[in-house]
This record gives sequence, C-alpha cells and structure tokens, in this order.
Amino acid sequence: MIVVACQNCGFGRIAQSGMARTKCSHCGRNIDVRKAVKHYDGSDVEKARSALFIINAGMKPASEPQRAGRSRPVPDPSAVGKRKNKSLASFISEHDCFTAGELSDYLETGMEGAETHIRKLVESGIIYSPSRGMYCVVR
Repeated sequence: MIVVACQNCGFGRIAQSGMARTKCSHCGRNIDVRKAVKHYDGSDVEKARSALFIINAGMKPASEPQRAGRSRPVPDPSAVGKRKNKSLASFISEHDCFTAGELSDYLETGMEGAETHIRKLVESGIIYSPSRGMYCVVR
C-alpha cells in the first residue's frame, strides 16, 4: 500500500500498490498515483495510517466548499531545500522535539491551531509529551 497526496488539494489517500489512479475523497479529482507525491510505500498498516493522518491533520473538512482557483499547492520535490514547505508532515520529519509555539510559528496557524494539531498527534501516538509544554516525535 502507498500513501499519496492529491495533486489538486494536497489531501492524502491510501492506495494499493500497482494502482494507476484513485479518487481524492476531499476534492473529488482523480489522482495519478504514479505522479503523486508518495508519503509512504510499504505493507505496515499502522505506518500508512500515521502518514495519512499527518498529511490530513491540517486540512479543512470535505464539507467546506472549495474556492475555484484556490487549491493548496503541491510541493515540487525538486525544490526541497530551496523553499520551506510549511506542512505538518514536513515539520514532524524535521523535528525530534518541539513546543506548541514552535509549531505555531512554523505553520503560521496561531496557538489554537497548533494545540489542535498537537492534540490529534498525541491521540494518534505520533508524538508524546515527556514534560509540560514539550512534545517529542515517536521514532
């Protein structure tokens, strides 16, 4: 199984290895699995779910209307290091431990948004809190 991000809105989806296309459950567009950004490729269901959760944690619910021409940009893999991809997944991959303030600054969401992300990440077992206000990634 693989976890891919939609080329249109950036929402994650689990697809079976070998599939050519799947449909995005967020925006409804077809995802070309071969060209999509792959966030996980393997057989561990829990790792796939964790990757999917990290990708989708910051997305708005699908019931909210999408504005025409205002889709979330898909990161260009060749631009890694040239510009900062401010996604929750990239933040988690770049940090071993962090505070809510650091996450808030990175994602530019404000403290309430950062605390919502942190709560979801703790509930899913992706991060834990060794001390008050400090969060560490489970590796």
